[in-house]
Amino acid sequence: MAAFFIARLFALVLTSLSGRFSSPAMGNLSTLFGPRLGRAVWRGIVILPPAAGLTWEIVHPQPDHAAEMARKVDALAPERVVVEAWEPEISFLSERTFHNSHQTLR
Repeated sequence: MAAFFIARLFALVLTSLSGRFSSPAMGNLSTLFGPRLGRAVWRGIVILPPAAGLTWEIVHPQPDHAAEMARKVDALAPERVVVEAWEPEISFLSERTFHNSHQTLR
């Protein structure tokens, strides 16, 4: 239900900033700032936060836990042992022999 109200709010703000609609609740912001400035501000509001978050994730990457676990298995498990695992990603990254159990819900 909240998503409906948020979508309606975005629609009101977008149409108000673009000058196509005048809402008593939102006012007509395009008469104050002009339609181009309103659209530029709206695009900045919509585009800049996700772009900043993506840039942060690229600059500060999360640790690769699967690769760390694969290195630990390679260091601790003897070479001729078959390792039982639930994660196929670790068997792909490690150089040991793995038996991947199937995960089924019953």
